Order: sequence, then structure tokens, then C-alpha cells
Amino acid sequence: MSQATLTQACIEDWNINSSTNLSDIVCDYVYLKQNQQERRPSNGSFKPGEFALLVQKTLETVDLIFVDGIDWQAFFQSFQQLRSQYEDISIQAIEKKSSDAFVIRLEVPPEADKAAIESHAKELYEMKLQLQEQRYQAELQAKDGQISLYQEQLEFHRQNNTNLMEIVKTMAEKENQPTHQTIINAQTIGATHSGSGDITNFTQNINSNINDITTLIDALRNTAQTFPDEQRQEALEHLGDVEEGIRQPNQVKPHRVKAALAALLAISGMVAATTDFSNNVLEIGNKLGIELIQPHSK
Repeated sequence: MSQATLTQACIEDWNINSSTNLSDIVCDYVYLKQNQQERRPSNGSFKPGEFALLVQKTLETVDLIFVDGIDWQAFFQSFQQLRSQYEDISIQAIEKKSSDAFVIRLEVPPEADKAAIESHAKELYEMKLQLQEQRYQAELQAKDGQISLYQEQLEFHRQNNTNLMEIVKTMAEKENQPTHQTIINAQTIGATHSGSGDITNFTQNINSNINDITTLIDALRNTAQTFPDEQRQEALEHLGDVEEGIRQPNQVKPHRVKAALAALLAISGMVAATTDFSNNVLEIGNKLGIELIQPHSK
């Protein structure tokens, strides 16, 4: 092609390589696309040597076209693998053609097999996309399993909370009945009256054991911090009721403290708490003159 005249030529489908002789080419401007589209230069004429530089640039690049958008993580992984197989490859430019279309121009050695590089780059990209899709599907399945497990646990807690509410309600109703001893036992918990609802005896028990009871409440509060959110909140509320009862025994009826201790035993059974937790609750009841039945963990 030495001394050829290429002014106004369309070079879209040129079939040249690094051995093509471009010396003394006469060319004021060319079109990169048919129908006189994409004029180079856009205005005026090439300066001496500019056309050869443009062609040389074309010989040393590979365009990867992504019509339907691009997954950048998959591309990055595929490009890293491509670079490990072909030396001296780098990203020269990234062009956004439309809202979804991208062109990534790779700079390659002039002697490189550009067709092979382009084909391999696309294969690697598709492979990374498929691996990502498989990973996403596996994660979705795992999340579905977690959701199902959570729903089962939620239903279990709802049922136990309903049972707990009925237990406490029954205790409050039984308090006003003339029965000397009331026994409540519903799946996870049982509680009995001490045989004396007398506030005077209740107050005396508190005064005699206040230090021990306070220590036991602190231990229960520390253990409750390890419970699941819902049970932790409930346990702390019931512990607050117990504390209020020992601070104001003349204003807080003994049966309210009994109900709070019974609820704490129920929570202990629901979360399969350590035996220390339930034993400490039972010990508080013992020091207050309240008899409680050891719950069965579920």
C-alpha cells in the first residue's frame, strides 16, 4: 500500500496486519463506518504521519462489545484470568455507547492473535457469569432455608408466649380463690403459692434476704443478656417486676412477684437456658417464701 491514496476511503472492514506497509500514504481523511459515518479527523485533514498512527492504534487493540450491559465483577475476574494467559494486555478505554451498551478496548501487542484474544475473553466472561449465577442461586436457597427455620422458630415462640400468658392469667385468678395451694403446670412451667400471701411475712422475707436476692437478680440479668432478643426483653421486664416488688412490698402484692418469677421460669424452659438461671429463680422464690416448680426445657 505504499504511496496509495486513501482520502475519503471507508476502512471499516480493513483486512491488514502489522506487516502492511503504510509508508508514504496519501490521506487527508477517512471514514470508519460505511455511508460516510465517523469521519477521522472530524474536521480538517490528517497531519503527516497521523493516519499511520491511527491505523497502528487499530492494529494494537481488541474491542469487547457488551450490548446488554456488563457485570463488572464478572468482567474483572475474567480479565484477571485473561492477563495471566496473555502477556502485555491492558485496558485502553471504556466507552459507553448507550444506556446498556459498553465497549471495552484492550491494548494488545501488534503480533498478537486478536481474534483468539477476543474469543477467549468472551468465553471467560460468560463462564464467570455462570459461576456467579450458580453462587447466587445457592445463596437464595440457603436464605430460603433460613427463612423457613425462622418461621418455625417464630411459630414455636408464639405458641409458648400464648401458653405463658394463659399461665400468668390463671395465676392471677387463682390468687383470689380460697384454695390453700394452687398448682400450675403447663408444658414448661409450674408454680405454687407458698401457703401464705400475707404481706407482712412477704416483707419480713425480703428484709431478711435482701442482699442475697439482689445478688441473684443481678446474676439473672447477666444471663438474660445471652437470650434471643424477644426472650431477653421479656426476661428483663419480669426481673424489673421482681425488683419493684422487693423495693415496695407494701404496694406490690406478692402474687405479682410470683407471676413474674413463674414467667422467668417459663422463659428459661423456652430458650433452654442454663440450669443456673432456673436455679437462681427458684432460689429467689425460696427466699421470698414462694414455692415454684422446676420447668422442663423444650
